[in-house]
Amino acid sequence: MDAQTIRLEGNIGSRTVGGNAIINRYARPECIGGCIEGPFSGQFSSVKALFPILGAAVLACELAGLPRSAIDLSRLKLHATGKDNARKPEMQAAEEAR
Repeated sequence: MDAQTIRLEGNIGSRTVGGNAIINRYARPECIGGCIEGPFSGQFSSVKALFPILGAAVLACELAGLPRSAIDLSRLKLHATGKDNARKPEMQAAEEAR
């Protein structure tokens, strides 16, 4: 990560605005699209806070002219690390390596 990495705060408003800022920062002509992680829990109470963020991410991609797709968390982990059950430190290491 570079020194200008955007950090997402804990509340839903900051996360929604922060997600939009991340997409806007990286939406350049060479960007081929956005990948949005889908909810991974079967319990509505666990994922209801994610819906505004998902909506903001879709809107930001649309406004930036980026195609987007939703992806299952295990597929994202498999792509990033080669393991579909990678833990957070492994995902962070894969991000750093990119």
